[in-house]
Amino acid sequence: MDDSQVIKYAYADSTNRDVTIYPSGSEYTLHLTNPIKNIVRIDLVAAKVPNTMYNVTNGNNFVSIDGTDVSISPGYYSANGLANAIMNASGNAITMEFLCDEGKYLFSNPNPFTIHALTAEAKRMIGLTTSTSSFPASTSNVYVNDPTYGTLEIAKSTHIVDLAVNEYVFLDIQEFRTTSVLDAKKLVNGTTEGSSIRSSFGMIPMDVPGGSIKNYKETSDYKQYVEYDYPIVKLDRLTVRWIDKSGRLLDFNGFENNAFTLRFKCIFVKPDPPPPPLRDVELDRIVDALKNAPPPPKPPPEKQAWGRWVILLIVIFCLIVYVGYVRVIKPLQEKLIEAMAQKPPPPPQMRLF
Repeated sequence: MDDSQVIKYAYADSTNRDVTIYPSGSEYTLHLTNPIKNIVRIDLVAAKVPNTMYNVTNGNNFVSIDGTDVSISPGYYSANGLANAIMNASGNAITMEFLCDEGKYLFSNPNPFTIHALTAEAKRMIGLTTSTSSFPASTSNVYVNDPTYGTLEIAKSTHIVDLAVNEYVFLDIQEFRTTSVLDAKKLVNGTTEGSSIRSSFGMIPMDVPGGSIKNYKETSDYKQYVEYDYPIVKLDRLTVRWIDKSGRLLDFNGFENNAFTLRFKCIFVKPDPPPPPLRDVELDRIVDALKNAPPPPKPPPEKQAWGRWVILLIVIFCLIVYVGYVRVIKPLQEKLIEAMAQKPPPPPQMRLF
């Protein structure tokens, strides 16, 4: 791979996993065909996630009708699908109708009945938290004149039904974990409750019906990316986990195909040039030694001999001195000597008084 390209893309598909090691599509490891270096930002460009997580994971003894337990198959039920499943499994012991304008179920039967949701999933999905007994519709101001229910026994969900499984699913890639992704939970004894999706990489809104595929795109959904102050030096694999809001692995129920595309922004670090051959190194050392050799010492200054004209001038000067001495100084000297050699005057005579 050309490391000088600062933008790179990677495609990861769960079908490329080793199914012997990773039988489930919710947890697997894939290895990149070429490592990516010096990563400073990672974007989630697109993702494909199946919405095949069941909202009924255990349908055994789902509800009780007049003391008789009713079981249904696990599945991702719609409101009408769940009503039909319960009616069929109970032998039409009651009639269930989903009131889409209220978000509740209306239960009815010609005879009085009692219905009880036995599991947490059932309580959430049919909107009943406790055992509920029917009452004559004729006693209700809403249904007393209703031609369908006016003569029947009825009961209604006490709260809006919730058929959703995961509003969001979370893409957790071990190599990308960062403190920039946080979770919000209640405090229990001074700490947040339970497992968390904190540090996961991507959040995918599951705004599609059960049994369909969610196709996430950054252009139509929203941008998701992580930036790193210190680059990821080298990335050669992706350790993938698909989890729910509680940090539990998703169960795709056999539809294990999911995929996503990543965009990487990298820093190009120009490599050092290769070392020169040994022969060139030796030649360079010799040239450097010659260039940096100290200059040769300066020769001692030569003694300058007197020239001919200097000697001639000295001879002339000596002749002049000699001539001056002979002609001037010596006669004066002789006259002085003669003057000094003249007879001295007689000494004075002494007189007697």
